[in-house]
Amino acid sequence: MAAPSVLESQHGSVRPLAAEDLERVAALFLTKFRRRRRHLPDRAIAETAEYMGKIYLDPAGQSGESNALVQINPQGDLGGFLGVLKARYELNGAALNAAIIGPFMADPGADHGSAGPQLLRA
Repeated sequence: MAAPSVLESQHGSVRPLAAEDLERVAALFLTKFRRRRRHLPDRAIAETAEYMGKIYLDPAGQSGESNALVQINPQGDLGGFLGVLKARYELNGAALNAAIIGPFMADPGADHGSAGPQLLRA
């Protein structure tokens, strides 16, 4: 079940990444960053989705909702993704929480230019 939206607009909504988003996010990632392939084999999408699930939804030693975000357009299609990894640091004995920004991508066929700005505002 997808988490509630953190940002709603006429262009769609932004919410934390959920397990049911992983295959669509993996396909978008492979399309954007592995351009050499014309056809994405199901195996590549499945393996990438599994890996993304491990780093964004089940990071070792972390609990709680994913910090990674998806933009869903009004038609229910994935418009974009902002990968965010949780990190913990220690500075002078004090524990600090941090976030590391990963892939930031949008599907121009689905978002009409609104996914990027929406993801950055959230």
